[in-house]
Amino acid sequence: MPATTLPRLRRTIGGELTLRLSLMVLLAAVVLGAGYYLYSTTTVSRRLAAEAAHTADELAQVLVLPLYNIDDEAVRRAAKIYIGSGRVRGVRVTSTISGVLFDNLASAGSSSSLPPIDRGITRDGLELGHLTLLFDDAPYLSARKRAVWTTAVVTLAGIVLIGGVLRLVLRPLVTEPLNGIIQRLDEIARGNYEGRLAPVPQEELNAIVTAANRMSDEIADRSRRLAESEQIHREIFNATSDAIFIHDAETGDILDVNQTMLDMYGYSREDIEEMAQCNISGADPPYTWDEARRRLRLAAEGEPQLFEWRAMRKNGERFWVEVALKRTRLRGKAVVLAVVRDITERKELEAELRQAQKIEAMGVLAGGIAHDFNNILSAIFGYTELAQLEAEPGSRLAEDLKQIEKASERARDLVRQILTFSRRQEQEKKPLRLALVVKEALQFLRSSIPATIDIRRRIDEEAMIMGDPGQMHQLLVNLCTNAYHAMEAAGGTLTVTLAVKDIGRRDLPAAGLDKPGRYVVAEVSDTGHGIDPAIMDKIFEPYFTTKEKDKGTGLGLAVADGIVRSHKGRVTVYSELGRGTTFRVYLPAIDRGPEPAGQDDAPLPPGGGHGRILVVDDEESIRVLSVKFLEEAGYEVTACANGDEAWRLLRDGGGDFDLLITDLTMPVMTGVELAAKAMRLRPDLPVILCTGFSEQLDGRQAREMGVRAYLHKPLTSKELLATVHRVLAGGA
Repeated sequence: MPATTLPRLRRTIGGELTLRLSLMVLLAAVVLGAGYYLYSTTTVSRRLAAEAAHTADELAQVLVLPLYNIDDEAVRRAAKIYIGSGRVRGVRVTSTISGVLFDNLASAGSSSSLPPIDRGITRDGLELGHLTLLFDDAPYLSARKRAVWTTAVVTLAGIVLIGGVLRLVLRPLVTEPLNGIIQRLDEIARGNYEGRLAPVPQEELNAIVTAANRMSDEIADRSRRLAESEQIHREIFNATSDAIFIHDAETGDILDVNQTMLDMYGYSREDIEEMAQCNISGADPPYTWDEARRRLRLAAEGEPQLFEWRAMRKNGERFWVEVALKRTRLRGKAVVLAVVRDITERKELEAELRQAQKIEAMGVLAGGIAHDFNNILSAIFGYTELAQLEAEPGSRLAEDLKQIEKASERARDLVRQILTFSRRQEQEKKPLRLALVVKEALQFLRSSIPATIDIRRRIDEEAMIMGDPGQMHQLLVNLCTNAYHAMEAAGGTLTVTLAVKDIGRRDLPAAGLDKPGRYVVAEVSDTGHGIDPAIMDKIFEPYFTTKEKDKGTGLGLAVADGIVRSHKGRVTVYSELGRGTTFRVYLPAIDRGPEPAGQDDAPLPPGGGHGRILVVDDEESIRVLSVKFLEEAGYEVTACANGDEAWRLLRDGGGDFDLLITDLTMPVMTGVELAAKAMRLRPDLPVILCTGFSEQLDGRQAREMGVRAYLHKPLTSKELLATVHRVLAGGA
C-alpha cells in the first residue's frame, strides 16, 4: 500500500506561543508530579515501615504467652488472625522447643515494597522463639496509583484549558496584529506601496509595524528613483546615435535593441522579437552569419571585438558599420553589448580620399612630363605642317603626314585630359550659357557617331553656369562618346537634356550634393548594354576601362568626374543591364548676366605681317619653327636661346622690337623675369608667354602682370600667327 502523506500543519506565531507555553506548563506539572510522587513515596514508605515494625512488635507480644505455655494451636490462631487482617501478608513463627509452628512466607511471595521484619520472642530473659513478618503494602500502592492518574488527568486538563485560554488571549494581542503585518508585507512584495499599518498597543509589535511602514516608504522611494533612473537610461539608450544590441552571451539571441537600431536597419520591435540574428548580417563573404557568431563567441569569452562590417537593412540594402562587442552583466545575466555605428559616409569619404590621392599622384606625374612632352609635340606639329606644305596634295606622303598630325592631336588631347583630370590644367571660368557648348559638342560628335544611333536633345537655352568652356566641351564629348560606344554594335538612342532645377534637402543624397540650391542638370542617356553592377564603383577610376585597346584610354569618365568636381558639381550614374545608362551632371546655376564680350580675330592682311619680333625659347626645334612660321608670314624675326641673352639684346638697344614672344620655363632667366624686365624697360612692348606646363603662373596671373597673351603648347602655325596678329593689332 502506498504510504499515506499527512498534511503539513500550519505553523503560526500564536500557535507556537500556545504550544510552547503549554509545554512549559506540562513540564512544570511533570516536575511537580514527580516531586510529589517522590515525597509521597518516601513518606508512605516511612509510615509503612513504622506500621510494619509496630505490627511485628504487637504480634511478638501476643505470641509470648502461647509460646511460654507451649500452646502451639494458639500460636497458629494468632498468626492467622493477623494474616486475615489484610495488613500482614506472611508470617513465620519458630519455637525454641517445637521448631516452626507457622510459615506461609513461601506462598505469600516477595512483592512487598518492605523487607521481612524479624523479631525475637522472649520472657524474663528467656528466649521462647522467633517471628518473621512480611507486611502487605498492596492497598497503599493501589491508592497511590489512583492518586497519580488523577493528578495526570487533572494536569492535562489544566494544560488544555490553559492552552485554549492562551490562544484566545494571544489572538488579539499577537496573532491578529501579526496577520495584518504579514498581509501588508505581502502587498509590498506585490508592489503596492500605498497602504500603511495602524499602530498597535504592544511595544514590540508596534516596532515591527513602524519598521514595516518605514520599509514600505523606502522601497516606494527607491522604486520611484529606480524607475526614473531606468527611464533616463532608456532615453539615453534610445537617444544615442549608435545602434545598440544586447545579446545573450550563451545563445547569441537578441535580447534588446535601441530605437537607433530600428531606424538604422528599418525594423520594428515586433520584427526583432521574431527575427533571427542572421537576418541583419550580410550574406556576402566574409560578412556572413557564421563569422558574426564567431566574433560574438569571442566577445562572450571575454575578448572585446572591434571591426568593420557589411550589414543589411530590412529592404536588403547593404551598408558599412563599425561594430564594438564587449561582455558585461545586465540584471545578473551575462550579455554581450554590441555598439554599431554607421560608417557608410566615412567609407565614401575614404574612397574619395583614395581617389584624390590617385589624382594627386597622376597630377605630379603629369606635371613632370607635360612641359617636355608638349615641347616635343610642338616640334612634331610644326615640322608636320611644314612637310605638308611641301607634299603634293593627295599623295601617299601627304596622307602619311595627315596621320602623323592626327596622332599628334591625340597625344595633345591625352596630355590635356590628364592635366584636367589631375586638376592641373588651367581653368578660365566665366559666365557660360551651357546650351551653346552642348550644341557645339553634339555638332562636333555627329560626324563621328554612326547613323544607327539617333541623337535627341532637350535643352534649356537659359541654363547658365560659371565654367570653363573648353572643359565643359570636353565633359560633354567624353560622356557622349562613352554613350555611343555602348550602342556602337546594335545602335540605339543618345539623349542629351539640359535643364535648371531646384534641389531640396531631400534630394541631396541622391544627387551626391552638399547643399540645396539651383543647379543646371545635364543628362546623357543611352540605350546600350548597361554597366555591370560589379564594376559600378570603378568606372570613375583613372585608366579603368572595359573597352578594346584602341577604343579608349580609361580616362574619359575620370576626366569628366574631375571637371565636374572642379566646378563644385557632382556626377551620378544609373544603369540597368540590357536597358542602358544615364549620367546626370549637377552644376551650380547662376543668374543670367550680360553676355561676355567677344572680339573677333582680325583677319590676316593679304600681304602678310609686318613688324620686328623677338623669339626666346631654349628648345632649338621650337625656336627654329617659330622663326620659319613668322618669317613666312612676313615678320622680321630675331631668335635667342635663353632669357639672359634676350635681356642683354633689349637692354643694349640691339633692335627696336614690336613684340616679345618668350617661353616660360628656361634656364638662367625665366620667361616671367624676362617679361617683367622688358615691360619695365619698355612699357609699350607687348609680350606673349608660351608654356608647355607651369604651376607657378596661370593665364590670369600673366594678364595681371601685363602679358598680352598666354599660350599653351603645342601650338599650330595658325594659333601662333593669329595670336601674334591680334596682339600687334592692339588686342589681348
